[in-house]
Amino acid sequence: MLRVREKIEGRPLANSDTAERRPIGKKHAVKDTRRVEMGWLHFEKGEYHQVRTKGGGGTRHLSVQKTVNVGELLEIGKDLFFPDGHSAKGPTGKFDFDIRDFSQKSLPHDCTVNQLYEKTKLRMLRIYTCSRHKDTPIILSDASSDFEHDDERPVRVGTFLFNLHSV
Repeated sequence: MLRVREKIEGRPLANSDTAERRPIGKKHAVKDTRRVEMGWLHFEKGEYHQVRTKGGGGTRHLSVQKTVNVGELLEIGKDLFFPDGHSAKGPTGKFDFDIRDFSQKSLPHDCTVNQLYEKTKLRMLRIYTCSRHKDTPIILSDASSDFEHDDERPVRVGTFLFNLHSV
């Protein structure tokens, strides 16, 4: 008990001028950098698949300035996963690139790391450098075709007769 009292009495008072000043608020608010986890997704067989470490991918942990935008992160990702412009999948010239978030939604290239942290409220931001062969066709969803019919045949619903193009 005596040792504790000696330690307490040896410290300067919190309201004194000699007291060590600590920043008020969250510690990340005063830092200029944030940590980001970056992975690589490659488009094959109609969907994106994560490239594992064995194939040149894996998860990389970066410390970047809060002001770095998504476009700059994309360039960092290309350098990480395509060293000297090549990867296990091929050279960078054969791919179109994009950057996506943890839910595989494309991110705007002018958005900053700080804005992404504020938007997602995550402790650690996870993003993916996405690659797709340039000759891969983009297949649009045919969900709109459920309501558009090319034929003029009438459709019977119950006891009523409807023409699809007049509805």
